[in-house]
Amino acid sequence: MFQILFVLPLLVHCLAFSVDATGDISITLMEAQEKGLENSEVLLQKISNVKINEFELKKSRNLKYPKISFSGQYQRHFHITKTPLGPIAKNYKTENTVLVEQAFWSFGKIDQAIDLNSKVYDISKIDRENFERTLRLEITKSYYGALLAIEVNKIRKESLLNAQKNRDILNRRFRNGRPPQPDILQLERDILSRKPRVEESLGNVDLAYQKLRTLLNVDRNEKIILESSFHSSVSIASWDNLLTGLIENSYQLKILKEQIAANEKSYQLSKKQILPTLGAFTSYTYAGEDDKAGFSSTSYSPAHIGAIGLNLTIPIWSQGQNRLDIKKAFENLKISEYQYRDSERNLRLKLNQLYIQFNSSLRGYKDSQDFYKISIETFKMSQRRFRNGQTSIVELNQTEELLTVAKLQMASKLHDMHRIKSEILELIGEKVIL
Repeated sequence: MFQILFVLPLLVHCLAFSVDATGDISITLMEAQEKGLENSEVLLQKISNVKINEFELKKSRNLKYPKISFSGQYQRHFHITKTPLGPIAKNYKTENTVLVEQAFWSFGKIDQAIDLNSKVYDISKIDRENFERTLRLEITKSYYGALLAIEVNKIRKESLLNAQKNRDILNRRFRNGRPPQPDILQLERDILSRKPRVEESLGNVDLAYQKLRTLLNVDRNEKIILESSFHSSVSIASWDNLLTGLIENSYQLKILKEQIAANEKSYQLSKKQILPTLGAFTSYTYAGEDDKAGFSSTSYSPAHIGAIGLNLTIPIWSQGQNRLDIKKAFENLKISEYQYRDSERNLRLKLNQLYIQFNSSLRGYKDSQDFYKISIETFKMSQRRFRNGQTSIVELNQTEELLTVAKLQMASKLHDMHRIKSEILELIGEKVIL
């Protein structure tokens, strides 16, 4: 059950996957995620790895079925030894055999091999899914970063424009006289100090877009228009529900659980390699000799031989290799168990850190809301006082600067909450959608 932490009205701004008449790409967050997955070459590698492990699983399952093989020989003899009774061999010889083999008792080695390959196949699938989620998270964070950069640039531009307007107001007021020099200098300093901030914020927009283009694997000159925007309400689950989601749904822990199971199968299989394998076979052989290459003389009489029997394979000595394989498999099993416990502990710690960060950002956002309310009231009051001649244009400019700071704080805290929530959702195995 989810606990709603807050609901906010918010300055949400911005600029679904479509291409407009100018060739620009308009894209929502979900469409950006899908495009990034579609263009990811690493994901294609993961998919191919899943297919390879699927083929290996099918190969191991085929061990349960009979094997049919054919061998054939055709010989031409030279320099045949002569004896008083005639030559010891004829000029041509042929021998062809069809063999059918079936292992029907291997003390579970075949089943263990199938189970092991099945686990490896499952791991590769979870690994692919985990990569998809990781890529979705990186695209989401990049998308959020671009939204923030755009919002900051918008606020900085508005602040610069307001400072320039205030200077023009002062010049118009003293059109027929000389404006106060200290006020003019103060306004010029404000304008000059805000211009680099606008340029810096514009550069941050370009960097954010370049990072997003890189993740989407599109041309660096492709213009992207972001259709999604920050939500005006954000919530996360309670700590207990988040922790339960982590233990039950975390893809990292799922992979490690499957790895433990796979190493257990590998360990059991290595112990059974010292056990015998019992099988059955049947064969049919067609053989004969003749003086003619086509085996067409009247004296040609081929032999037809059928056989059926049992095969018993018993490993006796392998220079200690089997014993070493058993020890190695056991150590791999212990390592995977250590990795699971260590990863679970680290993921719990990371989740706790993100939970604390989210609530800290929530408090910071509420404080920035209060700061924004006071700042806008102060700014409005300065406007009234300026119109009534009770304050200077410099004071009006300063209150506008405080309002700009409040807007930037709100935008930053809102971005932080969306980013942290996306990391939490990725950690507990849930989908990130804006």
